[in-house]
Amino acid sequence: MPVNGLNPIPPLLPNQILKATIVGNSTMIHLALGIPPENIRLMPFTTTINQVPVLTGREMGLIIHPEATIDCLPGVASYVGADITAGVLSAGLEDTEQVTLFMDIGTNGEIVLGSREWLVTCACSAGPAFEGAGVASGMRATKGAIEDIWINDANLEPTFRVIGGVKPRGICGSGLIALLAEMFLTG
Repeated sequence: MPVNGLNPIPPLLPNQILKATIVGNSTMIHLALGIPPENIRLMPFTTTINQVPVLTGREMGLIIHPEATIDCLPGVASYVGADITAGVLSAGLEDTEQVTLFMDIGTNGEIVLGSREWLVTCACSAGPAFEGAGVASGMRATKGAIEDIWINDANLEPTFRVIGGVKPRGICGSGLIALLAEMFLTG
């Protein structure tokens, strides 16, 4: 797996990379490690591995120094993978006194709520929400879908952007999230 295109420092040679960290959802980590991910999609939806031992560039087959150490951040559960662990650490949830909500919404939706005292997480399928399932006037993110919304603080009038610049036919998931955020911000 070449990393040449990811190299942020032009004069750095692949064999000069001595440490790497791999982060991804549970399926991506399984695939990167060459572990079949089938268990994740089958009852009882468990991962084969959550805690990955430190590996080397050679063991991973990466074009970096063969003895470089490769860390994979741990996942929490089947659908709460290392990408969420990385997000929580990046957002500083483990250090904050204030109760904070962290969300990662894509094909699946993961939510982490908590502070340095406690954290709780859950995951669900989010794809149908982004395709408008169960939403009046909901639709996929295609031509005619409202994808972003702003609410004017002074007069509470909404402004929106439609995919394709045409008359709106409905609203997609990103439009719904933008609407909720704007409603929260304007009270």
